[in-house]
Amino acid sequence: MIMDVLQNVDKKLAEIAKLKEEYNKINQAAQKELEQVKSKYQDSLGSLEEQIKAADESIRQYLKKHKVEIFGDFSDMAEVEHGSVFYRSKLVVHRARGVLKKLEEMDLKEAIKITKSVKWDIVEKWPDEKLEMIGTKRKKREDFEYEING
Repeated sequence: MIMDVLQNVDKKLAEIAKLKEEYNKINQAAQKELEQVKSKYQDSLGSLEEQIKAADESIRQYLKKHKVEIFGDFSDMAEVEHGSVFYRSKLVVHRARGVLKKLEEMDLKEAIKITKSVKWDIVEKWPDEKLEMIGTKRKKREDFEYEING
């Protein structure tokens, strides 16, 4: 009986080993092809990304410089043949240095974020009596692992 069970375990391990071997083989081939494709287009894509960033910055600067001519006093949008441009203005809070210190000095706790968490690596070393004091305990956890030969 026990031999049948162990033989079934061995068959399952062999099946997993075969599947993993096939997966790894296909995955390696795919990764190799992906790297070849990436390297083939890397220079062109990198160059275009830089050009897009530069063009984006250029149009934003141009819009800022010519804001009055483009948007006038009342418009927040202008349409042209190849698209539309938009103007938005809003008041935002400047995130200045030293604000946290001033919030603490003025005891404005509602504007302070505090993150707390348990240091489990320390708690795990405590004796059972101390664990019970904080409302937890050790419990048995079963893990089943396997290793494939080869």
